[in-house]
Amino acid sequence: VYAPNAAVRYCVNVRHILIQPTAAEDGTISDAACAAAESQAQSIYDEWMAGAATEESFAELATANTQDPGSQTTGGLYEEVYPGQMVEKFEDLCYDVNRKAGDHGIVESTYGYHIMFFVGDSDVTYRDFMIKAELRADELEEWLDDLVEKLDYGLVSKKHVEMDMR
Repeated sequence: VYAPNAAVRYCVNVRHILIQPTAAEDGTISDAACAAAESQAQSIYDEWMAGAATEESFAELATANTQDPGSQTTGGLYEEVYPGQMVEKFEDLCYDVNRKAGDHGIVESTYGYHIMFFVGDSDVTYRDFMIKAELRADELEEWLDDLVEKLDYGLVSKKHVEMDMR
């Protein structure tokens, strides 16, 4: 997990195209499969670099090529990425203190190869994001407690529906 430091002030917005190695029937991933995924990622990256090499053209390639279902319909965009949300290599690119909007490259992670385009800092600070997340968690817990209290248990004990959300 990424350990936030003083240099991490904002959440970030980033686009990526994920290319995953193809696993064998037994679930293993061979060195050849990893090399093929890396080659495919490099080919897509080279195609982007040879073209307009803009955020918009990156988004088009992401929609057409990414194997990440969580960002395919958004042109590979993840907004308000906070420290600890993504895998380490992904975050290393996002939170490098020298990172500037428009920076790009390929990083390898446990998921495969990420062709990345750093959009920039979001308007949300990490501190504000964490405060909002805590408030949402508190509201959810309050709502759930209220819901459990309103349940009609009949002969059933409510010990099976109570839960600690912390």
